[in-house]
Amino acid sequence: MSRRHISQREAHALSKRVDELERERDEQRSRWASDYPGGTHIGTLSYQRDWFSGRLEIAHALKHAIVVKPGDCDGKIYFYALPLP
Repeated sequence: MSRRHISQREAHALSKRVDELERERDEQRSRWASDYPGGTHIGTLSYQRDWFSGRLEIAHALKHAIVVKPGDCDGKIYFYALPLP
C-alpha cells in the first residue's frame, strides 16, 4: 500500500482535530466519573453521614470510580477507589 503525502495545511488541520477529539474525550470522562453511562444501578445503600461518607466524597471528587465488593461470608461490604483511565 502506498502512502499519500499530505500538505502542512492538512497536517495542521488534522492535528487540531485530534486535539479537539482528545478534549471532548476528557470532558466525557469527567461526566462519566459521576454518571457511569452504560452502567447498571443494582441498588442503593443508606448511611449516616460520618468519616466514611467523607472518604467516598473525596474519591469521587478526585475522579475515582468507587467499586464495591462483598466480603467472603463475613457480612461486610468493601469499597475501593480506582483512578479512572
